[in-house]
Amino acid sequence: MVLLLPLMARADRLGVAVRQGPHDALLVERLRGQLADLDDVALAVDDGTAAEPTLEAQLAAAERIAAARDARVVVWFVERGRALEVAIATPVDHRLFVREIPPASESTMAEAAAIAVRGAVRSIAAGGTIGVEVPATHAEPAVERETPSAHVETVAQVAVHAAP
Repeated sequence: MVLLLPLMARADRLGVAVRQGPHDALLVERLRGQLADLDDVALAVDDGTAAEPTLEAQLAAAERIAAARDARVVVWFVERGRALEVAIATPVDHRLFVREIPPASESTMAEAAAIAVRGAVRSIAAGGTIGVEVPATHAEPAVERETPSAHVETVAQVAVHAAP
């Protein structure tokens, strides 16, 4: 006996938007591979420029991308010298998880970043939360380049706001 069931609409899929900067093609390719078998995930690629220079501007961009792509999760990549940071945000929940990928071959770093995203996405899809709470931002992105000390101050502010 064969039972045929109608296909359910996939409105319950978790929307994930990934920002693809000018040098992120391999990262996005590996991310597609890591998310391909997750039936409850819909990946959208947002082609554009590299991530903004400040965390506040990156979070504001993540909010805009999430709204435009109907995505609950926004992912972007930031080069830090020879290392790589992968940022995973859930703008509606005002949460951010950042994973540093240590220097290695380009392929190894891309795979490690994709695996970090996969783990976070699986957690979110299962109803979990990620990272730390960040303040809601509705400001336009800054145009000035961030200095290294400004990055440390921004991270410190996030840590202070995230403390219970």
